[in-house]
Amino acid sequence: MTIKLLINGIAGAGKTSLLETMGEETFVVSRDAKAFGFPLPHMMVENYIDMNTLIYGNEKEEIEGIYQKIGRYEEHFGKLPKNVVIDSVSQLTMDVIDVAAQTPNVYGSQGAEITKELALLTKFIHEDLELQGMNVILMNHVTEEKVDGNKTGIYLPFGQGKFLAKGEQVRLAA
Repeated sequence: MTIKLLINGIAGAGKTSLLETMGEETFVVSRDAKAFGFPLPHMMVENYIDMNTLIYGNEKEEIEGIYQKIGRYEEHFGKLPKNVVIDSVSQLTMDVIDVAAQTPNVYGSQGAEITKELALLTKFIHEDLELQGMNVILMNHVTEEKVDGNKTGIYLPFGQGKFLAKGEQVRLAA
């Protein structure tokens, strides 16, 4: 049986610091827009291209994906990692949205592309990680809700309020 854990927190709350004591049985996929500073096996994701490339790489472009990196982990340690951490799923979600936004929207194609990309990540996490006995830890950013500039004590998934605010700015400018 595997553990699936979601760690939510505001930027700078120390989500990544929780990994410091996890040891070499943990493999970290770092897409957190900062250097990864702990001596754990990890891969830095400098640029997001698409989910398929992130997961399975692109041999033609000589890009290794998570799948290849975990394979190299297994070669080095003689076993699969006990834990796989994705730091952060909120950044990956924003990457997916940003890439989809660069494609002309033909009859809802952007929404369909976002759904397809996130479904590929979900499938990978379940079939290639969990079913192979690896625990999965997902790091996720949240933002604190504010009403009239006052904090409400409620935390929202990253980006939720920003999309609404962006839409309001567009409507006001029109």
